[in-house]
Amino acid sequence: MKNLFIMIICLFALTYSSFSQKEKSIDEKEKKQEVLDFKIAPKFLTNVYYKYILTDTTNVSRIFKTGDTIRFQRYITYYYTIEAPAMPENGFITLSVSLDSLSYDYSDGTKKVHYYTQDDEGVPPYNLKDFTQISCPNGLNFDITYSPYFEVAKIDGENLIDRRQYISSPETGIRDSIQKFIWFKGLSDDFLSSFADPLKNILPINRVAIDSSWVKPYKIYINNVLYLDTAITTLKDFDTKTFTMIADLKNLKTDEKKILTFGIEEFVNVDSATVGKGQIKVELTARGAIQSTEINTKINQVLSYKNQKFNQIVDSKMKYYLEKMVRFK
Repeated sequence: MKNLFIMIICLFALTYSSFSQKEKSIDEKEKKQEVLDFKIAPKFLTNVYYKYILTDTTNVSRIFKTGDTIRFQRYITYYYTIEAPAMPENGFITLSVSLDSLSYDYSDGTKKVHYYTQDDEGVPPYNLKDFTQISCPNGLNFDITYSPYFEVAKIDGENLIDRRQYISSPETGIRDSIQKFIWFKGLSDDFLSSFADPLKNILPINRVAIDSSWVKPYKIYINNVLYLDTAITTLKDFDTKTFTMIADLKNLKTDEKKILTFGIEEFVNVDSATVGKGQIKVELTARGAIQSTEINTKINQVLSYKNQKFNQIVDSKMKYYLEKMVRFK
């Protein structure tokens, strides 16, 4: 009887041990699944045209101390093509970018303007300084080089250099200070990368897990003004086909001291109190193509012109999306 009791105890101990090891093994698998991480990286195939469309909807409310408000609205559509002439070298990849066409709509309550660059009978509204800057890159071909960290390392290209030299030449260049300001800004590296770069320097450098976050510097043109911030980005989801990342912009500021704005023909001064917030959503396919990038921002501009101070609330919604990929030989 005593031996039988000992045997039962031993059998129970072996069963409990086996169950514990099995449970431990399951726990370890679950932990491994919980810390599953991903390498998120763009990939541009050679012999492929990436056809992108960028839409930019901007609403501006100019509020005076009297309470009077003037509203402006502008809607732009850029159509552009990206291709990779060669494979990456030492982690750097150079892409060829061409701005194929753009559509421009403007309204201020009393005036409405529509122009599409492919309309042969249309007249470009160059009397609007806003349109002039936005259309500076029209028909331009240039190269954009990404570093191994997915940031814009260089913007170059023969066509771009020729255009810059033309506007800065003593013989052919622009003499009017405001027009020079417009064209130099419209052909600057930051302005070109602002519309042509769908990566936005928010992709992670290292492997990341779902719900993990990382921090990178960020800059973008919003209503023709360059803003800077630190983007806090989180990998929100991966559904076997697409990575979804959300970046928060909590302190958008500009270093520009004077800008051009709707309805005023001269420079206005920018107060240091100008600040904004925003959010970016990037969807990148498992194969490395930027499917879409959405940027929503709200800027409270504190401006002054001829000793009159006023506020401008700038609501901007930008969306880049991959219309199609076309393979060529």
